[in-house]
Amino acid sequence: MSIYPVMFYCINRNIPYILSAFGLVLFIKNMMFITVLCIMFDIKDYASDYNTELKTFVVKMGLRKTIFNIMIPLSVLGFGSFLTYNFIHHFPPGRIFINTIPFILLIIVAYSMYQRKPILYYLAIIDGLMLIKAICGIIGSTFFK
Repeated sequence: MSIYPVMFYCINRNIPYILSAFGLVLFIKNMMFITVLCIMFDIKDYASDYNTELKTFVVKMGLRKTIFNIMIPLSVLGFGSFLTYNFIHHFPPGRIFINTIPFILLIIVAYSMYQRKPILYYLAIIDGLMLIKAICGIIGSTFFK
């Protein structure tokens, strides 16, 4: 997920790829973001999973506990690793600000998942968050060097 762009960069420049703390923090940041999106996707199927007794996080823990004990803490942990990553590498404030937007939206959406919504809402929000993360990453790395 986050290793491929770095590996592609190294291959293009004939630089050996060395696993580092830099790569590990980047991996954790992206893993936390995608993990929360996956759990959000489980929320969309909560009713049918409950009726068929499928044991997902949401069915086992309940909707409220999943949101407040898993999704929001994972979002905050991902956001914290994002900030750590940025401050270690001295990224400019504009890049930090732009790349903060997806994490803020993720926390807001996680909090709003407590109320039932139509399935199209879940699909649009989850895909939209992935798209926003990609767009913000591109803008941050292109315009703020």
